[in-house]
Amino acid sequence: MILFFVPVLAVLALIAAGVVFAAAWPFLSKPDLEANRFGPPSETRTPMQAVVSGFARSLDFTGRSNRMDFWSFAIFIAAGAFASLVLLFALGWYLLNAGIRWDLGVALIAIVPMMLAGAYVAIACLSMAVRRLHDVNTSGWLVLLLLVFGYFILLYLFLKPSRAGADETARAFG
Repeated sequence: MILFFVPVLAVLALIAAGVVFAAAWPFLSKPDLEANRFGPPSETRTPMQAVVSGFARSLDFTGRSNRMDFWSFAIFIAAGAFASLVLLFALGWYLLNAGIRWDLGVALIAIVPMMLAGAYVAIACLSMAVRRLHDVNTSGWLVLLLLVFGYFILLYLFLKPSRAGADETARAFG
């Protein structure tokens, strides 16, 4: 009976992510056409390009990522994390009902790949956050605010439009 609800919850989570993305699309699709001190704007224009770019540039802490890049990637990661938790719960429920004991071998087969994938995704999320901060013309080191208290400050910066104006940058550093 419980295994019936697992796919239903996964589908509901994907629908919720789609609704959130559809509601945010008008704000995310605004093009960023002017340069700032961290280089040219992001080249991605669709959510799928943003997700692919987020993983392809997971070790790149330079450059910029616009709002659409950041929030498309964040929604994809949140939906994937929820789906992986549902999958792990379903696997545990199946093993429990099948009478298979959770010994060290089964735990390593189930958990180690998820831990490795989680580490890769954490690095990709960190680099995406740094590039988003570059897009609003602030230092990527501000991401360290997450360690202390800066969730709301970073949320404000992540929602802020791209910093336009090559002339302002030239005056400041000229």
